[in-house]
Amino acid sequence: MAPASVAGYTRTTGNVTKRLAAAMRKQAENGAATVSHAWAEAYAVAKIGIYTRAGATSRLIFIGFSVTGTPQVASILRSQPPSEGLDSFFLGAGVPNANDFPPGPLGGVLRCGVRTSATVPVTMCAWDDSSVLALVAEPGALESRLARVALAFRGAAEH
Repeated sequence: MAPASVAGYTRTTGNVTKRLAAAMRKQAENGAATVSHAWAEAYAVAKIGIYTRAGATSRLIFIGFSVTGTPQVASILRSQPPSEGLDSFFLGAGVPNANDFPPGPLGGVLRCGVRTSATVPVTMCAWDDSSVLALVAEPGALESRLARVALAFRGAAEH
């Protein structure tokens, strides 16, 4: 489940948020379908949360997949080491360069990079441990700050 609040961010609710999440799912499903049918199906059931933070004008997006919650990707997550899985994910997301950050006590790999092909550069941090693949994304965020936020989300989402 996408946490209700983490690290100063609060999940938004209501019909506007639901429509935005549905639009993100559709866009992700269409893009993922070019990679594999399993990824396209996984986005249909992925955990998606849209978050706001006091004083910030941008929104943070959380998307999470787990082998139990999204069995469509279980074989994909377990078929390659987490490092390779994240590299594949980032390339598919249009992030050409990603930097490693400490993954915290749950292990695996945590990487952050910037998608510059968007109108506004979007920083993404994702983690993979062969049982979970999740990301947080926020326009204009510093990688090091978003890496700390990603760890907080990881702790809250995987408790």
